[in-house]
Order: sequence, then C-alpha cells, then structure tokens
Amino acid sequence: MYRSTKYLAIFLLSLLTVSHAQAQAVLVGDGDIQVTQEDVERYIIENIPLAKREAVLARDGMFKEMAESIYIMRSLAAEAEARPGFDRTQAAWAAKMKYQRRVVAEYRLDYVRRTLKDVSWDAAAREAYIVEPERYTTKETIRVSHILISTEARSDEEAMQLASELRARIIAGEDFSVLAIEFTDDASGKQNGGDLGFFARGRMVKPFEDVAFAMQKEGEVAEIVKTPFGYHIIRFKERKPAMPIPFEDVKEKIIDEIQTQRGNQVWQDKIIAARSAANLTLNEELLQETQSNYQ
Repeated sequence: MYRSTKYLAIFLLSLLTVSHAQAQAVLVGDGDIQVTQEDVERYIIENIPLAKREAVLARDGMFKEMAESIYIMRSLAAEAEARPGFDRTQAAWAAKMKYQRRVVAEYRLDYVRRTLKDVSWDAAAREAYIVEPERYTTKETIRVSHILISTEARSDEEAMQLASELRARIIAGEDFSVLAIEFTDDASGKQNGGDLGFFARGRMVKPFEDVAFAMQKEGEVAEIVKTPFGYHIIRFKERKPAMPIPFEDVKEKIIDEIQTQRGNQVWQDKIIAARSAANLTLNEELLQETQSNYQ
C-alpha cells in the first residue's frame, strides 16, 4: 500500500513537471525576450471575455497574433525602460496600483452580489413603487394651438392691435388654422396651423404656460398673452391628466436603481469597516512630515 502511494505521488509530480515545462516552452523569442505558452494563456484570460473566447480563438492565425503582440509589447517596453532617467521603481509601483484597482473593482462586484444574493428585487421594486407614486406617474399634458404676433418687426402697439383683430375674427368663427398659417410669426406654426402638440409644465415660458394650463374647454380661446416673444392667441384642444405608470412598465428600471443604491451602500459600509479596523494605526508625526515635503 505504501509503495503504491509512493509511486502514485511520483507519477503525479512528473505530470506537474511536464505541464510546467510545457507552459514555459518558448513560442516566440529572440534570446533576451521570450513569450511562452503560459504567457499566451494568461493573455487570453486577461483580454478576451469568456463569452467571446471561443469565437475569437477560432480565428485563423489568432494564436500567432497574440504571441507576436506580447513579444512586441515586451520588446518596446524593454527599450522604454532603457531610457536615461527611467524610474523603474515608480513604474513598478504604478503597475501594482493599477492591478490592485482592477482586482478591487472585480472584488466589489462579487462582494456586492454575494451580500445581496438573498434580496427579493421584485418585492423591493414594488415597495418603492408604492412608497413614491409621484415618481411613477405621467405628467399632466395639454395640447394647444397658438398664433404668435412678434414685436421684432413691428411696434408693441401694432402687434397688440393685430393680435386683437385676429382673436376677434377667430371668436367670430374664422378658421384658427388658416389664420395661423397666414399670420403667425412662429415658423413651425405656418406649417401645422399653430399646433404645439402635447406638452407638460416647464416646456413653455411661464405667462404662456399659466394661461394654457388654466384652460378647460376644447375650442376655448384665451385672452391675448404677452411673452418675451410677442403676443399669443391660444386655443385649447385637449388635456391628458397625470396617470400612474403600470408597475410592469417600470419594474426593471426600479430594480436597476435599487441595485445600484444598495450596492453602493454595501460597498461604502465595507470601506468604513476597513477604515475602522481595530489594528489600524496612523503615524500622525510621519504624516505631517510627508505633508511638509510638498508645502
């Protein structure tokens, strides 16, 4: 039994040795710079996402291309490092910091996922939907038409007089759209008869908006409204009241928001815990000395 175990151990060790030797076999090299099988395998892990790996690696010449890319990078890096004044220590520190940032970013995703794995996101989304109904409600919108009489090419009195005459003609029964096409100084109004389509509060200048949203009856024509653009004749068409958006229409958006918020909080708690570690020490005197070096 003992001898069998011994031989098995020797056999496994020989397999590991062969595997290691294969991994260190040189694929591309010039004597000083070498690229091994292990280099290519680690390059694949580092640069090609798992989901795309099979398709990418099936491309003709891909493995040769990767080996040559590694060689060229190392060759050029060797030239860069040979420059006078190159700070090898700083370069090594920066490379390590970059690596640590990436590793921490990957760790954060995994840590947050594991910490929140038991959360029912559907239930959390429904709770948010109920607690903040105003966030998941459409805005009230109205549709009106208008005729703009600008004061750019005429005096204020002339603009007001023309607007008053047009409003009187509309009240008397003339077609609003026809008059808009002929007289409005709003370029789009000349194409669509003054129709502004549906809009919510906040889209128009306040004097115009206040009057428009106060109107109720279809076909109602407001008193003339003055804005910085000139004088407006407004006719009311239609109103769409604010309505709750169905939960299913916004569920995925709510879940995304909650996952982001809770994920950020989980990670922030992790950072606070690390900053408050019991064995953490801070050399205030040395910190002040370091600060003084840059003042």
